[in-house]
Amino acid sequence: MDEAAMHPPADAKKDSGKPCDPVSPKSVAAATSGDTSKDTVREPSEEATPKISESLENQLKELQTKLDATHTRYLQALADLDNLRKRFAKERQTLIQQAAATLIEALLPILDHFQKGLEAAEQKDELQTLYKGFNMIFEQLYRTLCENGLQPINPAGATFDPNLHECVAHQPSDTVDDGNVIAVIRIGYRLYGHLLRPATVVVSSGIKKAEAARS
Repeated sequence: MDEAAMHPPADAKKDSGKPCDPVSPKSVAAATSGDTSKDTVREPSEEATPKISESLENQLKELQTKLDATHTRYLQALADLDNLRKRFAKERQTLIQQAAATLIEALLPILDHFQKGLEAAEQKDELQTLYKGFNMIFEQLYRTLCENGLQPINPAGATFDPNLHECVAHQPSDTVDDGNVIAVIRIGYRLYGHLLRPATVVVSSGIKKAEAARS
């Protein structure tokens, strides 16, 4: 047998016979205490608090300014959109009126001939049945045109207006004042307030000229 195995070292003999020293609570506390300053949450000092509050207030003001600017741009965009919609509606209405004016102006001579034919038929007893039927058609057509903006200009007895009337003759009169319309040769029309055709009229030259004409 090996001699080293039979005779263990002297230190091993001494340690094997000693009991373990007890661990005291103080030594555990001292070993685990260490430096805990890095893990501690530090509260802001009293001097730093006003600076933080002022910074937050500035940020809030900046955000409010941006919000106000965005709201202003939003309102402006709504106003621009509304103006654009109104402009498109106005342009559309103008196009419709122009198209209607072209069509109705082309129909006016037909309307005149229709009316003259009815006036002639009204004088014939044998045409009364035909007159009544065609007169109903004329009234329906005339009413439809008026519902679409057509306005007749029939200035019989009214003062002559060069903006609405076209004078083709002057005639002395005992009953109609000077400058007033004696007779309407052809009715004029307006469409949506705009002159489509002036009324063709005969204007009175007054009583004195009538007396002079008789003498």
